[in-house]
Amino acid sequence: MQLQRLAAPFLQFLVRVEKTKQLWPDGREKEMEGAVDDLLLSGAVLNYNGDDDWYTVHPALAGTPGFRNLMTMQNERNEANENE
Repeated sequence: MQLQRLAAPFLQFLVRVEKTKQLWPDGREKEMEGAVDDLLLSGAVLNYNGDDDWYTVHPALAGTPGFRNLMTMQNERNEANENE
């Protein structure tokens, strides 16, 4: 799938988008701005406008085993950090 190939180098970024629903949750990704534009134009990241502007990862990409595994690993890491 072309969407997966495009998004592969940006999986950590995409996981943060999926969790925070923001493109720049901590401002550190600004150096990726051109790549983020490509992710938005390709449909890998979706922008929803309503009362609040928010973002999410395309369901076809978010449903892949690699993305789900990375989300699980980050959730487990966050839980471990909270329990310390």
